[in-house]
Amino acid sequence: MLNSYASEDYIYHTIEEGDEKEIIKDLVKVKMIFAAHDDIISDRDSLGFIFYFQDNVLVYTGDTGWNEKIEQQYKEERKSLKDKKIILLCHMGGFKSEENRYFEPKQRSVSFYLQHLGRLGLGKLIITLKPDLCIISEFGEELKNFREKICDVYQKVFPDTKFLPADIGLEYHFITNKIMAISELDLETYKFKTELTDPKKVKTCLLRKDYSLHYYKSGGGFSESDLIQVLIENFNESTK
Repeated sequence: MLNSYASEDYIYHTIEEGDEKEIIKDLVKVKMIFAAHDDIISDRDSLGFIFYFQDNVLVYTGDTGWNEKIEQQYKEERKSLKDKKIILLCHMGGFKSEENRYFEPKQRSVSFYLQHLGRLGLGKLIITLKPDLCIISEFGEELKNFREKICDVYQKVFPDTKFLPADIGLEYHFITNKIMAISELDLETYKFKTELTDPKKVKTCLLRKDYSLHYYKSGGGFSESDLIQVLIENFNESTK
């Protein structure tokens, strides 16, 4: 997939589980972690990543199921991250019927979704990692209308973690630990302004025209219905 001509402006790096690479000297490094995911086009598991910044870390699970090895890995990582703000970006996948076996003690060990975290694996990961912010990504297509509701459920169960569903346009700033969110509306011109916002004050709204999620500042002086009207006008203008 990559051209090997000398004129191409990139450098190849082979990465494997456990490797650490410095991206920006003394500022950013990345560590590769194990993920349990059998891909149909490969006989190798995928990888997760931990990006280390000065005051915080981004833990990206990649595609992974949940098992004892994965749980132990994140327990060990949590020990080393105790002084850092943890931002978790995780792939949920869909809901699987076998997850209902969790309520049967003898079936509990075989109730987890093998290819993705699913409902149970995500809950176990939150308990293990205790992130400050959890951004849930890669929902199954059948869940596109329920992403906000799913986050609301986790928010009630784990109130110490802020939950947000991921979508195109979500912009997190690691230096300020803030999210770019819509903060002002002009209902005359159908324009809006954005500003960096504390994640705890960020809410989402769903535009059903294309099932896109949009991030806005809670208490910004406008209603969600007004925001949706502005988003609809912008959507219609962009598709003329």
